[in-house]
Amino acid sequence: TILVDDLETYISQYSTYGAIQRLQFIASKTEQKQLKIDSLKLCLDQMKRTTNAKGYMEVYNQLKELMALGEGPQPFCDTVWVEATQKQASVLKDVYESDLHQAKVTQIKETVRTCHTQLTNLCMEQGDYASALKYVSKSREYCSEPQAVVATCMNIIRLGALLRQYSDIQSFASKAHHTPFKDEAGQSKIYAAYGLYYLASGKYKDAAINFAQVKQQDLGPGFNDVICPQDLALYGVLCALASLERGEVQSKLL
Repeated sequence: TILVDDLETYISQYSTYGAIQRLQFIASKTEQKQLKIDSLKLCLDQMKRTTNAKGYMEVYNQLKELMALGEGPQPFCDTVWVEATQKQASVLKDVYESDLHQAKVTQIKETVRTCHTQLTNLCMEQGDYASALKYVSKSREYCSEPQAVVATCMNIIRLGALLRQYSDIQSFASKAHHTPFKDEAGQSKIYAAYGLYYLASGKYKDAAINFAQVKQQDLGPGFNDVICPQDLALYGVLCALASLERGEVQSKLL
């Protein structure tokens, strides 16, 4: 159970997209009205760190409806930000798509990959994770260095987690695992991704073993949309308790 007083501390563990997703989940599941209100208010603040004007309005309307019958001030809707953000996002998309078209004409792989990455990031900011996944998947064709392949796989894993497409997480964790020149941080993220896939698949022993191989300090803030250190510890312990004998806990995890 998440207490209202702990909500900001809990959410601070995650990057913006992970925080938004979890706040929306809490608001949709809790029966505590105040917790629902606080979750939606924090979600509005997080939305303004992105260019997701549509998502901002959806959260605002939920909050407005929830507070309509109560006492106290109604929530503030920043319509100036919404209009300016929508215009800016539209202009940027046109510019980035034009850049991509020109890059394909030149057939310079790294330039094409960079243009796909720009569109991936823009779609993520707008909350359009499906389109972001489409662009980042296409960018794989233009990766000329192993480091770029690993970075692309990590982005797909990140989007797979946000979309709850766990088969993508497993597939691209495997691709990253078999790509040379990974550093320790990259390998830890791969183990964490495998752990999430096995957890979602109900293979708790495999999940526990993979979570145990992750070094928390290697996850970094860029991976906190997928899993944070506290999640890692919690999932690892629960999976181990559910699937391992005492001797296995000592030999594999300690």
